[in-house]
Order: sequence, then C-alpha cells, then structure tokens
Amino acid sequence: MDSLQFLVEDFFNCDRIVKADEGWRNAVKRRGLTDEDIKLVQVDPFSAGNFGFPLEEGKRVVRAVSYYRGALTDNAYSHPIEGVGRGGGPDRQAGAAVGGR
Repeated sequence: MDSLQFLVEDFFNCDRIVKADEGWRNAVKRRGLTDEDIKLVQVDPFSAGNFGFPLEEGKRVVRAVSYYRGALTDNAYSHPIEGVGRGGGPDRQAGAAVGGR
C-alpha cells in the first residue's frame, strides 16, 4: 500500500474543491444554507486512510468535513454540518482526491 503525505496546498485546495462541487452545494442548501452562508462554511480535510481502492492509488485522499460559522468570529467546530461530505471514494464519502504524484 502506497501512502502519500499531505501538502500544505492540499488543505487550501480542499476548501476550493469542495465548495465548487455541485452535489455538496446542493446538500448544504437542502439544510437551509444560502450562497452567502456557504462563504462562511469552514471545510477541514482529514486523512481518509488508504484501503487499497483504485481511486486511492498514487493520490493523497482526504475526507472533507464541513462546519458552519454564522460569522467569521464563530467557533465553527460547534456547528458541524451533519451528513454532508465530499467524497471521491467508492461510497462517495471516502474523501476528495486533491493531488497525486
């Protein structure tokens, strides 16, 4: 099993990739968020692990977790957006592939 390490750019790219994903945007809108609210969503990438799936080969795969802040000064971790994930794996929850070799 080949495991690649995160790069600093992966953390910044994850937010951009997730917020551009139409499926993710629709999911958070179904939970009552607007386009303006989406600007305040904090997306944190966490390691998704490596389970030998073809999607993971040669890629750094993350699981993106979303949190809502009513203002930039809010503690986002107190407002997770339940049931919303950006996935690129076999079950669409495994993570977003943000880079490769």
